[in-house]
Amino acid sequence: EMIGSFKQALESREQGGLEKMSEFQSNRREFVGQLFSNYQSLKLQITNVRVIGKKKTGMADIKITKLINIQGLPVQPGAWSQFEIEIKQNKARQWKIYW
Repeated sequence: EMIGSFKQALESREQGGLEKMSEFQSNRREFVGQLFSNYQSLKLQITNVRVIGKKKTGMADIKITKLINIQGLPVQPGAWSQFEIEIKQNKARQWKIYW
């Protein structure tokens, strides 16, 4: 469920929604800001979803597959467009996406 919400928030460019569900690693918040300011739309592909029951965590591979820049032109995503997310509870026992 959280992975679907993450995909929807990123593709819909809902920065507030991403902030609420995410625990950002260094520079990731800036990455989101730059992504939203440089591209008017994007599409994600989610693969390799894994659940680790003993650790109560999940992981997935994310790939940005389609980018449209501010001028409305398609852009080929670079290596930066692939990353991994992890879903786990934070210290307050809230489920968050770490990326």
